[in-house]
Amino acid sequence: MNKKRASVITVILFAIFGIIKLYPELIYLHKFKYNNYTFYSNSAIDSNAVIIINTTNKLVLNDFIDCVPNQYDVFLCNSYSLFWLHTFLGRKPSGASDMITNNIYIANADCKKNIACGSIKHKQIKSNERSLESVIAHETTHIMLRNKLGIKNYRKLVKNENWKIEGVCEWVAFNGTEMNVNQMIELIKSKSYINNPWQTYRLYRFAVTYLIQAKGYGLEDIITYTDTFEAILQELTSINSYTK
Repeated sequence: MNKKRASVITVILFAIFGIIKLYPELIYLHKFKYNNYTFYSNSAIDSNAVIIINTTNKLVLNDFIDCVPNQYDVFLCNSYSLFWLHTFLGRKPSGASDMITNNIYIANADCKKNIACGSIKHKQIKSNERSLESVIAHETTHIMLRNKLGIKNYRKLVKNENWKIEGVCEWVAFNGTEMNVNQMIELIKSKSYINNPWQTYRLYRFAVTYLIQAKGYGLEDIITYTDTFEAILQELTSINSYTK
């Protein structure tokens, strides 16, 4: 009897999880739609969402990715527990995009202040805080790359050369924002980025920016680039500028 009851409970829990996975909007109280983005939140969504969406579109709708604009659902999770329920990613990232539904989940967002942050307790890693629009742009780019490359090729790159995927996403998210070359080179030489995901992502962006600006590479060139990430870091330590 107990086994049968446990089985029934397990089936019910999986059914609930499946419903939340496919229809996450059912557990959110507020909805805001503007242009090609729909925001969901359990807190009132500030009107600043309009500016965030406009800025996000300026970042992602570029000739580099060259993708047709799509409709995106963004879920502003008001707690890390809710973010984990959707993604199983815990407190490390600021956001994630679901490969099945293409929904975008933001770990901890403040629309009014235009802030999103992930938090992890580690002696080498501090709390991460960045603009909400940059996180949404980053996750939107993941979706665009999956659509452009195909799931199989995308997953292969994530497994073997993740720096290319994350570097392109970061480049899009911060397009137009200059990087301090000397600071990045010192980061490489110090090796303080090892086991520090936030610093590693900065170097992913630095490497991709170098390939785009110094070598004139396009997306296809980066995807098929044969040198390793470590080889690029070695090359970067000898440059004074990544501007072509």
